[in-house]
Amino acid sequence: MAEQTRSRHFTSPLETAIVLPEQWFTRRRALPEPERRLRLALLDDALRYHRDYAGATERRARVLYEDAAEWIASRDRSEPFAFENVCDALGLDASAIRRALRRDPASRPRVAPRPPHRRAA
Repeated sequence: MAEQTRSRHFTSPLETAIVLPEQWFTRRRALPEPERRLRLALLDDALRYHRDYAGATERRARVLYEDAAEWIASRDRSEPFAFENVCDALGLDASAIRRALRRDPASRPRVAPRPPHRRAA
């Protein structure tokens, strides 16, 4: 009898992991304003560098683009300011941002045109 009572009240880990959207948003800790602004500035810079310096020929601009592209593409969550963590903290969908960047022609690296091949006379 005690076994039946215990099994009726037992909840599996999966049952406790189910969270409705309204529960998630009410449980989520709001970021302090300075931290939110810092994360927004970081994300804004990375998106701007990714868009403005795609296909740049100047070394500094290329480095900014490559750093931004690498940060955005990373799935690593080990650092507090990793792209995935920044997006989560701001309530943004990291995958949707990546998809939008792939669709945006201005964010694609541009290849410099090659000079025409000349035959030796």
